[in-house]
Amino acid sequence: MRAFVRVRPAQPHETAGAVNVHDDGRTLTLHKGESSSTVTVDHVLPPTATQADVYQAAAASLIEDVMQGFNATIMAYGQTGAGKTFTLSSTHPDTIGIMPRAAADIFAKATADVDHDYIIHMSYVQIYQELIQDLL
Repeated sequence: MRAFVRVRPAQPHETAGAVNVHDDGRTLTLHKGESSSTVTVDHVLPPTATQADVYQAAAASLIEDVMQGFNATIMAYGQTGAGKTFTLSSTHPDTIGIMPRAAADIFAKATADVDHDYIIHMSYVQIYQELIQDLL
């Protein structure tokens, strides 16, 4: 299991500088009033990260594993309005999300591999207010 944090740009009503991404690309400090806490994860994507950057960092290697026959799960967690749906689901041509990129990648790789036959199963669910919704 690996953990990634994508820091979105601060909204006008939010405190600027409340989240500090360290130069190591793995650590961030959260500031709240006079207190702060530091967290280290596998990778921190700063507010300037593109959707392509997020995909390359968090999902591309999983697709390689999937093509080798392993199962993979991408789970997004965070409060409402944090950007989970945008990061995962966006279909706008300039900001395609992880799920459409992953599906396109899987089908492109399966189509290009003439030596193997593939059966592809994919699920995309959301758990919200204790209800499971199928997003496909």
